[in-house]
Amino acid sequence: RQGRSAEAEELLRRALAAGPDLPEAAYSLGLLLAESGRMEEAAALLARAAAQLPANPRAAYNAGLALAQVGRDAEAETMLRQAIAADPTGYDPLFALGDFLLRRGRLDEARSIADRLTAIDPSRPEAGQLRQFAARR
Repeated sequence: RQGRSAEAEELLRRALAAGPDLPEAAYSLGLLLAESGRMEEAAALLARAAAQLPANPRAAYNAGLALAQVGRDAEAETMLRQAIAADPTGYDPLFALGDFLLRRGRLDEARSIADRLTAIDPSRPEAGQLRQFAARR
């Protein structure tokens, strides 16, 4: 698997060098780097791709996750909110924003997100878990 990842990374880097305005290549390389734990570069590439793909909620969602992991909180929140704006019923970006807010002590906002999650899909347990963690703080 490592060999294939290295090969994929090399191909994606060559594609970006040949055409820096290829957001799909930046996105794919960002995901590959995030998977291998190289979060700083991954966050930069994913943020770049999300900026070039504003209607793609997955790009903004993954950029938000990576940016949060490297402590770029303001940008992370912006990306997660961009993902939600592009797909208001997208469960994963909404949950990620709720978790992000909870971890930063913004409990009322996290509870509000939990309510939205419940409205989207009452059968999933994440909203209740988010609400419980917010109540314990």
